[in-house]
Amino acid sequence: MKRTAFLAARETFGLTENPLFTPEILHQSSLMEFEAKEYIHRQGDEMTDLFYLVSGSAKILKTEANGKRTLIQFLTPHDFIGELGFIEAEISKEETKDVKARSKVICLAIPMAYAKSVLFEDPRFLQKIGQYIGRKLILRMDHFSVNQNFELRDRLIEFLLQHTVEGEIIEKQSEISEYLGVSYRHLAHTFKEFRELGIVSKNQTSYQVDHNALHAYKASRA
Repeated sequence: MKRTAFLAARETFGLTENPLFTPEILHQSSLMEFEAKEYIHRQGDEMTDLFYLVSGSAKILKTEANGKRTLIQFLTPHDFIGELGFIEAEISKEETKDVKARSKVICLAIPMAYAKSVLFEDPRFLQKIGQYIGRKLILRMDHFSVNQNFELRDRLIEFLLQHTVEGEIIEKQSEISEYLGVSYRHLAHTFKEFRELGIVSKNQTSYQVDHNALHAYKASRA
């Protein structure tokens, strides 16, 4: 992890042109870089910053009391991290989740103390956070509905199209099966079918995805 004061950063990633982030907010903030597989936040730790994802991909994971880990959500540019702590929907650090980088990630980090003391008084910022949380809720409901109503092959096609990192899927099959709402055995059988069709190939730690074969297979099922 590397933290650089925003005013000292060589690249601003267009944030100075974003009307959501005033010069005062940027003056208080930092840019943070995380490498792939590095934790942006650990479950149970205090959330000390409100993050705005500038580039890269990350995921939210929850570890249950029995040790089981659940993949909850993928994060892409323009997503927030820590917004539930900012509005105090998460009232204790024990309610926070793991957030892990899937690729190199760059975030704008706004100190949480500053966000709560100053940005709570900014109607435009609060409206943006409210819209973001509402949109996230809609996406999660849509995800649940798709899991209930579509065949696994079709859901896995969309998963592979949306969540590859440099042509690879780096999640464990146990995480993917939880995310898609199926048994590990059912998912493993479907992955085997996709390997036989040349859509995916197994590496040591990931699956390589052939997007041409994937698009052709999707078209054949339309």
